[in-house]
Parts: sequence; structure tokens; C-alpha cells
Amino acid sequence: MKGTKTLVLASMALAANAAWSADTPPQGFQVKASVQLHGEKRLWDDGAQDLLDKYYIRANFGGKYTAEDVTGEFNIRGFGPTFGNLVLADKTKDKDSVITTKAVDNFVLEKAIVDLKPMKDLSIRIGRWASDYSIVGLFGNYIDNNVDPTKLFLSRVYYHDAVEFTYKSGPVSSAVLVGGSDKLMNTGYVRVVETVKVPQIKLVVDAGWRGNVLDSLGYSDSKNKLYNRFFVRLQDTIMPGLIPYAEVAMIDVVTKGVLVEKQQGVANVGVQIPMAMLGLKNSQVNIESQFEKDRKVADINDGNALKDRPFDWNIALVQKFGKRTKLQLFAFSDPTAASAASVQIGSRLTIAVD
Repeated sequence: MKGTKTLVLASMALAANAAWSADTPPQGFQVKASVQLHGEKRLWDDGAQDLLDKYYIRANFGGKYTAEDVTGEFNIRGFGPTFGNLVLADKTKDKDSVITTKAVDNFVLEKAIVDLKPMKDLSIRIGRWASDYSIVGLFGNYIDNNVDPTKLFLSRVYYHDAVEFTYKSGPVSSAVLVGGSDKLMNTGYVRVVETVKVPQIKLVVDAGWRGNVLDSLGYSDSKNKLYNRFFVRLQDTIMPGLIPYAEVAMIDVVTKGVLVEKQQGVANVGVQIPMAMLGLKNSQVNIESQFEKDRKVADINDGNALKDRPFDWNIALVQKFGKRTKLQLFAFSDPTAASAASVQIGSRLTIAVD
């Protein structure tokens, strides 16, 4: 363990030096950085008069160290002060009794992991990282995320502060993750995912379960129950770039520790289509739909009356320019609207420097 800590600290120190030096980094270490420009706009009347419904520019800076028996990686994500990062300027109030604020830069530790490989087929991951079983970031990943109508655009990823053990045996891999939901580990979960790859037909099948097992260990309150999530996901590469996929799940929907819905059913079906046939190189289109049983959304144009909303859709274009630039363009049904015909558009431009 002492050697592992040394490698992590060495990776972070080398990343800092590489940011200010033109020297070639040591073999096994790679600096990773990118800048992202993100924007969203509703095309239906939601009462707002803003040019965009969301906009930001953010930067990512990190590094990765790779050796035969260990890999260390970290990423720091920063948002500029323009994008609504307000904090208290002081603890006093002005003459109008309004607490004054000031804009500041916002930096977060987006990733910090160490991957150990004590045996050929066994790996151990420790730290903070994001998992995502969705394809383009709008639907899916139900083992970790609720089908939340207020969930933000391109935010299906789920961040774990956890330890994960993965064992691979031929085409089958088994991953067991133990994660904490608070800083004292009074709440947390266990997640088990089995992955089977069938190379003959290029089929990948994921199946898993997640439950808030640590909650009952951290509290003696009998009201704490075991809440379960089950999912199955299939993905098949018919030809290069042509990939149909589907995901189904049964979820105990819990909000602030309270069970809102027992075993909610949800499904996501989509297909990724290469655009080379139309002359667009390094381009793909994804067409997805999501079905959720008994979902209702408040209609802001009808006194917030609840309307049935079991269906969502999205069309995504992903275009790569060279090795460093990727443009994502989306048109999709606004998850906060009462009708699936209410369209929202979004885009994200990523330029990598590594």
C-alpha cells in the first residue's frame, strides 16, 4: 500500500510539472486536458426569455500513470466565475438586509483512482470515478440513476466513491463495488455487475443488481429498508459503427431516504448508425427512445396539472474532427415538459490536449 501511495503522489507531482515544462514526461505518464463548450435551448414556450437555457465553458486537467501492475489517474474540472458559482462575500448583511455574494472559480475533483492488478485476472479499483452504461448520455444507466424528469442534459453518469473488485475469466467478467453515500459511511451500497462478451457475434450483455446494503449497517433505525435496482443491457455490433442496443430495469425509486415507487419499470432502445455512407467521416447518429411505466409530469402551461408522459426520444449526432475535437449535437424531448413533442436542443464541443 505504501508503494501505491507513492505512485499516486508521483503522478500528481509529475502532472503539475508537465503543465509548466516543455520537457517530455517520463515513460508511462500522460498529461490529459480538454476544454468543453456546452449550450442548451428549449424550443417550446416555457415562459423564459433567455437566449439560452444553459451555457458554460469548463476545463479538465489531469494525468494518467501506467505501469505493469498499477494505473493511477486523476482529473480536476474547473468552471469560470461567469457561470453562476456564487459564494458569500462576507458574513454581514448590507443596508437592504441582502446577503452579499461574489463570483468565484469552481474546481472539483472529478476523478481520482488507482487500479491495482495483484493477479492476472483480478483488478482492484480504489477512489472516485464515474460509471455510465448509456451510449450518448441522455437515457440509460438505470442501475445507478433514477429516471428523473429533472435530470440535466448529458448527465447520466454516476460518481462513485468506492472500492471495486473485478475478476475476468474468458468472456465473462464479474465486478463487485462497495460505495459510500456520505462521509461517515452510514449510508452506502453494494453493486454487482456481470458482463458476458460473445465475440463470434460481437454481442455484449451486462446484468446487475444494486442495493443500499450499508444503510442498515450504519443505522439501527428499523425504518431503513433494503432498496433494490436490477438491470439488463444488450449491445450488438452488426457492422463497424452500426450498433443496436437496449436496456431494461426495475428500480426502487427513493428520494431523500423515502421510497417513492416500488420496482418502477423502464426501458431504453436505440441504434447507433455510421454516417460514412453519406460521406461524413468519423460521424455517427444515435436514435433512442425511453419508455417508463406510469410516469407523470407537471404541465406548467396548465396550472401544473399532472399529465401522463411515458415516452421520451432523442436524436444525437456525434462528429469528430481529427484526433482532438468532438462535436455533439442533440434534439430531444424536454424531460421537464408535459408533452414528448416539446423539443429541446443541446450541443457540446470538446477539444482535447493530450
